[in-house]
Amino acid sequence: MNWKIILLILAFVITMPLLSFGKFGEVIHNFLFNDGTTTTLQSPAGDYFRVGTDCTTQQGLSDSNDTVVCGDLEVQGNVHFQGSAGFEPIFAGLTILTYDGNQMNYDTADSRCEGDFPESHVCRVSEMLHMVNNDVALPAIGEGWINGGPPGFTANANDCQGWSTNAVNNFGRYWDFATDQGWMRGCTNAVAFACCK
Repeated sequence: MNWKIILLILAFVITMPLLSFGKFGEVIHNFLFNDGTTTTLQSPAGDYFRVGTDCTTQQGLSDSNDTVVCGDLEVQGNVHFQGSAGFEPIFAGLTILTYDGNQMNYDTADSRCEGDFPESHVCRVSEMLHMVNNDVALPAIGEGWINGGPPGFTANANDCQGWSTNAVNNFGRYWDFATDQGWMRGCTNAVAFACCK
């Protein structure tokens, strides 16, 4: 049999179920619905819709209007949000080793986190505050360097000059998990990095 004919038969067999929603209001395979104007993906009540197979919700999704995507998502065009974007930080942990402020730069500091927790980075002040304000479970003890960016003080308090120095009179921000508070300390100190995803 000609290979072109084989390909046509395969294409017909694969696409036939998707072409069968000619009747308005018909639910196809329990998740595809067409009302004559719009085709909607929907999951049963109490379930969320998942694209891919290797993940589960980290945000407690449980509604048929919710969707989680496993893996990367590429969008070519504009993205419009109604409501919050929902980029929720996830606390990954504290690095196994401790480090002073001289790590060369922000990228190297992030690599300390990524080495212990793949796809993580040094937590930012905004991420820590978001997690505390939303009652995210965090460790009860420990301390970790966090990124704060520009100084909030008149001294060199700018993440140990972007994690490039351990010189005296330079400071970086760290999070004290026992008190759920941010503090500053000298860049000569060795502290774990707090890592987020």
